Amino acid sequence: MQEVHDLYLFDRKLRQVIFDALQTGEISMRAHVSYYLAHKYGAFGYVYTSNFSSYFGYHDQWMENLQSAIDRSREEFVEHYKIKYSGTLHLPIWMVVM
Repeated sequence: MQEVHDLYLFDRKLRQVIFDALQTGEISMRAHVSYYLAHKYGAFGYVYTSNFSSYFGYHDQWMENLQSAIDRSREEFVEHYKIKYSGTLHLPIWMVVM
């Protein structure tokens, strides 16, 4: 019985270590992608279909899903942006990827 418990604890700790590493990597990757896209296409470059590969044929649907997620968001930074820049239709790329 002790072996089973020890294996359970080991698995739990290993899972947490792996999750922490993946989370750090994911955040870093999102930051690098947004930085690259912002410099190459501008803060709102993701809005234009022409900036995507022709293999990405779902831009309209992707934009609808993104706008729906933004509309539902209760994140403080999103709410602040909506208030401060009320005339702007889209969030800058660095806010979208976070």
